Amino acid sequence: MEADDDNDEISLDPPPTQPLLEGDLLKQRIDAVVASPALWNRLEIRLGDLLEEMAEFDDSLNDDELQSLFTVTIIALGAMHATVPKEYDPDPYRMSVWYEEEIATGPADEKMAEYMETLFAKTAQPKVASAAAGMLAGYAEEKKIRDEKLEQLITAVCAAIWEAAHWPVNLNPEAKN
Repeated sequence: MEADDDNDEISLDPPPTQPLLEGDLLKQRIDAVVASPALWNRLEIRLGDLLEEMAEFDDSLNDDELQSLFTVTIIALGAMHATVPKEYDPDPYRMSVWYEEEIATGPADEKMAEYMETLFAKTAQPKVASAAAGMLAGYAEEKKIRDEKLEQLITAVCAAIWEAAHWPVNLNPEAKN
């Protein structure tokens, strides 16, 4: 019961207004993360707490689903922030609370496409969320993700994107965060 009390204290304020990462810049950022093992390793280490928390979202996820989720999360967050800024510490618990809230509300009467569009908009980086969802859908087509887990995994990566949208924004590809 104590955990519920702690969750009540976590602020789910939306991310600050920021320039959108989209188009060629988004593609360049995604390609940079995928092409650089050194960047990938730095991101994986720096995002460790978020990834560990994501592993706790659902113990029924298989190894391929967890690996797919981690891979897509690292790519999406790396595209947003090639390095996690030192002046901001990712909050895995805030991400978890947001995820739980979104899973609880689910698509309800909305059509899935409308629900996903709404979910993507809530992240403050809808094109990043859409690209991540597309990557996860690709894994589902390859049968690395069970169809019934796809929505949940998309929501999980959107939670990470929402959390990362709270970090200081730097969309200049030449500058270091």
